[in-house]
Amino acid sequence: MPDFENQEARWERSLAKIGIGCLPDYDYTVQLLADYTVPDDLPMVIDLDRIGTDFDYDFHN
Repeated sequence: MPDFENQEARWERSLAKIGIGCLPDYDYTVQLLADYTVPDDLPMVIDLDRIGTDFDYDFHN
């Protein structure tokens, strides 16, 4: 994430803390994907509320 005070990149481990790139709802997300991507881009959307729950993503396959 950008550090606006010294104009350098700063690493943050939590996407939820950053707020940048976190979208408010499903419909808005779908609209942004439709407006700014093409199928070859293969965009990925992660629901942060699923992380650490029974419905967490299985990235090990």
